[in-house]
Amino acid sequence: MARIETKKTARGEKGWIRRIRQALAQEHVEEARRLAAQAVQEFPGSESLQKLHHVLQPPRVIGTLPAGKPWDKERAWLIKNSKSYPGMWVAIREDHLIAAHSDLKTVLETVQQNGFSLRDILIHRFSK
Repeated sequence: MARIETKKTARGEKGWIRRIRQALAQEHVEEARRLAAQAVQEFPGSESLQKLHHVLQPPRVIGTLPAGKPWDKERAWLIKNSKSYPGMWVAIREDHLIAAHSDLKTVLETVQQNGFSLRDILIHRFSK
């Protein structure tokens, strides 16, 4: 992989942004990540560089279905009701709707207010 030039002549916030964009234009994502990490160390107060560094981070899984629980009833409910809640977040336990709202935070609060554990609830967002 060709390395993007990092000469001191282009140091500065705009120089870092230019080099990161150059790496991305050449489809060198790992190089862009490396440059972004260096740039935020040199310019920790730069919102532009902080944002680039954040969006270039590798994707992370932030939730998975708990192992051991069959989710067949929840999946069946999702299929049956897929057209009824466009753009909405839903919380389902077995074949029962616990909450539905356009705001995820509201759905999560409703689940907790009703005494359910998030481990037993399937949260899903239907497309619009």
